[in-house]
Amino acid sequence: MPLDALAEILDPAPAPQPVVPTITPSVSRRRSAIGPRLGFVRAAGFWEQVMGALGEQELAGELGEAAAKVLRELHYARAEAKANWELEALRAESR
Repeated sequence: MPLDALAEILDPAPAPQPVVPTITPSVSRRRSAIGPRLGFVRAAGFWEQVMGALGEQELAGELGEAAAKVLRELHYARAEAKANWELEALRAESR
């Protein structure tokens, strides 16, 4: 066995640390603002079922409540946007 291969086995060189990419959220697009929350609701529903099947009822309940809260917020935001759109349409008609 060559001497440098043996030296690498006995005293390996440190592995380089992976670079974590920075993600800057975009607020300009509606889909990008809603997408992560819908993804959370779907994932929370899945993990709620998994935790329930494993017997972790308390954790499953917390996940279900968190998903329901996010879903209520999404429905509220959608209803508010629709109401604002209809209000603007009524104002435009009355001019």
